[in-house]
Amino acid sequence: MRKFLSFGVGGFIPLILAVALVIFVQKSGFFAQERKNQSPAGMPPLEVDVYKVPAPSSVPVKLTYPARIKSPQKVTVVARVSGVLKKMFFREGSYVREGQLLFLIEPDTYEAELRRAEANLSMAKAELEKAQRDWLRVKKSYEDKVVSEQAKDEALYAYEKAKANLQLAEANLKLAQINYNYTKVTATASGYTGMKLADVGSYVTPNTPLVTITVTDPVYVEFSLPDVDALAIKYGVSPKELTRLLKVKFVMDGGREYTGRLNFFDVNVDEKTLTVRARAELKNPENLLMPGQFVRVEVAGLYRKNAIFVPQQAVIQTPGGALVFIVENSRVFSRPVRLGELSNGYFVVERGLKPGDLVVINNLMKIKDGMPVKIAKYLEGSTR
Repeated sequence: MRKFLSFGVGGFIPLILAVALVIFVQKSGFFAQERKNQSPAGMPPLEVDVYKVPAPSSVPVKLTYPARIKSPQKVTVVARVSGVLKKMFFREGSYVREGQLLFLIEPDTYEAELRRAEANLSMAKAELEKAQRDWLRVKKSYEDKVVSEQAKDEALYAYEKAKANLQLAEANLKLAQINYNYTKVTATASGYTGMKLADVGSYVTPNTPLVTITVTDPVYVEFSLPDVDALAIKYGVSPKELTRLLKVKFVMDGGREYTGRLNFFDVNVDEKTLTVRARAELKNPENLLMPGQFVRVEVAGLYRKNAIFVPQQAVIQTPGGALVFIVENSRVFSRPVRLGELSNGYFVVERGLKPGDLVVINNLMKIKDGMPVKIAKYLEGSTR
């Protein structure tokens, strides 16, 4: 009996182990199947919201480009007469208005010339009056055959000469007045002054630079667009219509927005960048925009026809390109896409999606290819 028991125990141990192994394998297969149908750690499928891709339609697009503000006019104020620079009436870097007094060039000499020209004009007027009376008197005497023809000609010559002398005196007075006025150097445009280019006390001559003025209202905003012909083909409009259709908005770093109008398209395409220079004019009455600043230009007024679009938050940018996650048979799968313009929070999708696709729009960092998910909410594309 002891022998039998000894044999039996030794024989049953392998049998028990074999049965346990079979049960473990069966259970393992069952658990594997259960894990296949559940999220990691036995959790239920992750809930996601999806966007149902709508049928292709016309989509308004807004193109964004970097741009720089430029002054439409930068003038250099110069001396127009010679003399010592006596006074300066502005602060460097300040805003001045057209006609505002900036400098004074010593006026004494020019004032004296003005007074002399005024006196010469008075003399010329008096001489003309005398010559006119003489001419009228001699003319009547000639008609009465009292004086000779030579006397008549001399009287007429004196009268014509007096008229010419009066015109000369008037011109000299005007020139003297201009030179005197030039001793007061005024701003030739409204804008911000630069650093002075001549010091008070220095002797200046005509065309000596004194200061520069940069016009800041309006301002120009210059940027580059893709080839205008390519734009026209892409959006189904003629190149002529682009200038009329495009609406331009400028966004500063702080979020402040300005609206302007396009006033120039270059006729030449840059061979290196395949872009066309464009320019818009922008009112700047508060002078908050300064030349040299960078802004973002938002160009609106164009439409992509027969376009498919998805919300921006659905797109993941990777080193290999953009992709989205779509739901098929209660599982998520990544799909690469080629993107077009971004407009109002939606990307135009040029390739990779079709109408009816269910694109995941949340929990993107928690999902992986093939993971089971449960759709919590649908967002229809028609709600855009």
